[in-house]
Amino acid sequence: MTYLATFVAPERLRTGDFQAVIEYINEKGIENNFVSFSTAPFPLLDRVDSEIKHRLILAACDENKKVNAMLELYGNIRFFITLTDQWSGPSISKVYAIDPVTQESEEVSFHSEEVFNLSHEDSVDSEGFKKAVFNIIQCFQDRQMNRIISQISSKAIENHIVGKGDYISEEMISSMASEVALEFTRVMHRIDTEEVIDLVELNMQRKLDP
Repeated sequence: MTYLATFVAPERLRTGDFQAVIEYINEKGIENNFVSFSTAPFPLLDRVDSEIKHRLILAACDENKKVNAMLELYGNIRFFITLTDQWSGPSISKVYAIDPVTQESEEVSFHSEEVFNLSHEDSVDSEGFKKAVFNIIQCFQDRQMNRIISQISSKAIENHIVGKGDYISEEMISSMASEVALEFTRVMHRIDTEEVIDLVELNMQRKLDP
């Protein structure tokens, strides 16, 4: 409804068109006939591509008087929402998406009757929800690992290639590869730093300590 308010006059949201859903939002004992969980891909989401974007489809139709919405969280958890079937305003068709990591957003228009052909599901697909959560976690892990690999590679190139000569030698490549392999191993095994310990000096220090 907040998104809808960006396209129409505020007075339209204060009419009786949305009274039922507003009472449901305010937890006034209204039975949920408005929101249902879904694991099936929504139509039109291919217009805005991303693995983990939050995406919102809003469709209002002046002919059938409906306002429907589809909300997708992190690219996997989806909800079909009925806002009203008494709409008296103009037709609107928008898709808004935002990346929760980069905060990059985009908005596109569309025209399709698919949004008005959806219906609410009777039960929650628990297995589908588990799979959706797993997909989200996996996607964030992949992103984090890609970022780490990029940082390790950039640092190794800077240490062994950049400014080291007019051409790239076999020795440069070998030393760079060794550093990448070592740093990647540390990341995989959660080894934060490398420290050389002189056992003779350590034992001598212990003898001197009171």
